[in-house]
Amino acid sequence: LYAEQAPATSESFRTLCAGSEGQSFAGTSFHQGMSGFGISGGRMGEENVGAFGVRLQDEDLSLRHHKRGQLTLPNDGENTGGSEFTITFGEASYLDGYQTVFGELVDGQ
Repeated sequence: LYAEQAPATSESFRTLCAGSEGQSFAGTSFHQGMSGFGISGGRMGEENVGAFGVRLQDEDLSLRHHKRGQLTLPNDGENTGGSEFTITFGEASYLDGYQTVFGELVDGQ
């Protein structure tokens, strides 16, 4: 996780992985796969809030979507990130400046 560049997003993701705030990714699914783009999962409920019950602010939008295995935060507009995340299948520069890149897979691709 890119904790220095995206501290709130990284902490929300880590917390949901651990299930330490009463919510967790356990039981969620990857609900959308897009050929050539990525696979999305982790959405919990209609409101799609982060681990602490609020929408997440955009963080360091200078990070680029330039390779396979990046973790990025889909949103419904500025400062509306939540629990849902996407793992990229490759370069997705059209998301640069719009979605927070907050980590990358280092194993399991």
